[in-house]
Amino acid sequence: MWVRTSTDGVNWSARSEISNGSPTVNNAFPALAAGLAAGDFRIAWQDDRLGSRIAWNTWYRRTTDGGNNWVEPVRVSDRPNGAPYKTADGYAFPYGDYFEIAIDAKSRTHLIWGEGASYSGPGGTWYTRELETR
Repeated sequence: MWVRTSTDGVNWSARSEISNGSPTVNNAFPALAAGLAAGDFRIAWQDDRLGSRIAWNTWYRRTTDGGNNWVEPVRVSDRPNGAPYKTADGYAFPYGDYFEIAIDAKSRTHLIWGEGASYSGPGGTWYTRELETR
């Protein structure tokens, strides 16, 4: 996935990669939210960089300067167990159409997504949030 920024909607920056750009990695289902301050944006997505079709994960990045610089990707789906389709490497299948990001009044990020064993299940909904703002 790539991002381009603009302060006026007419002139745009060169694109910069924000996910894993390997041609063997599937990047999917991005969710984006604006933070409380100008230039603060958070993005999350699902990809299979740790093992195609067996190790999908949910990743998160943040910028506080309008997209000029981003924090390194953080794997937020790093719980090694909790469901039969989940391992230390990731989950078996992303339910990408069940994926949301939100920012609360204290500027904490909240993520919720669906994952499962296959398209037809079984699956579940997973949630995480920042414990404090950075």
